[in-house]
Amino acid sequence: MNDGEGELDPSSVTTEEQFVVALRRLRERSGLTYKEIERRTSAGDGLSLPASTLATALHRHTVPRREIVTALVQVCGDDVTPWLTARERLLHPMPPEPPAPAESSPQAPPRPRRLPPRRIAAGTTILAVAAIAIGVVLTRPSQNTGSTSQPAPATSSPTPIRPGSTLKLGGLCLSERAYDRTGLVFLKDCDQSFPPRRLTRDGTFWRVTTRHPEFGPGCMGVVDASFRPGTPLSDDTCGHAQPDRFTLRRVTGGVQLRPADRDLCVGVKGAPAADAPILQLPCDEHAPGQLFTIT
Repeated sequence: MNDGEGELDPSSVTTEEQFVVALRRLRERSGLTYKEIERRTSAGDGLSLPASTLATALHRHTVPRREIVTALVQVCGDDVTPWLTARERLLHPMPPEPPAPAESSPQAPPRPRRLPPRRIAAGTTILAVAAIAIGVVLTRPSQNTGSTSQPAPATSSPTPIRPGSTLKLGGLCLSERAYDRTGLVFLKDCDQSFPPRRLTRDGTFWRVTTRHPEFGPGCMGVVDASFRPGTPLSDDTCGHAQPDRFTLRRVTGGVQLRPADRDLCVGVKGAPAADAPILQLPCDEHAPGQLFTIT
């Protein structure tokens, strides 16, 4: 790692411990004490970094949470992007775009499989009946199916969704990998879902909230607030690191989960399958990978 007179280069680090060392050197090079960083971040609109929290984060062997890295790099006057890119490279178990093909290659038949029209129709009918049975009342789609306008986040009648409702996709549940500290979300058998999560009301919107045994309460959101289709979703701190509010929209066969500030939908590519990554995708009312059920 280059630590001479030029700027620190986070792209050259190869381990989490080297990343933390680079952050320490960035802090030292800025000339700011822990207390000064606490005062400056407390006065801004971003995350406040208490001196004790920062000192702990910079003396561990694992990379800090995304919002801590962002706040520290910004207050030290450096460009946040290469630091977050390096952080994701170190933590991400696979490249952002091709994780599904890489992991699913041993299970090639399920990954490219798409339900033929008759099976899609049968499946959507069953899902629609299930949605009625559990009394899910959500926002209805526009009469003009070609419209790209955002659905109204609230309904004219109270929604019967109860606290603790769970999203399922093709009978599978949303989950992190227990050994993966990125918080990236995948599909898993529901009895293996980790950590526990539920739908939680947030004004006229919804959040998918979690409670991690190490990191505590969190919310599922779009990584780095990206508008790019194909961006993964991860669990992180609620309301700070990434957009984590959604609308729920009923379509034929299920419910679409839409990030509140964009015309995109949450789901998986192709048919739902275990270990498929949860992504932000162009909305398709006929895509089985975007038709959630709520239980």
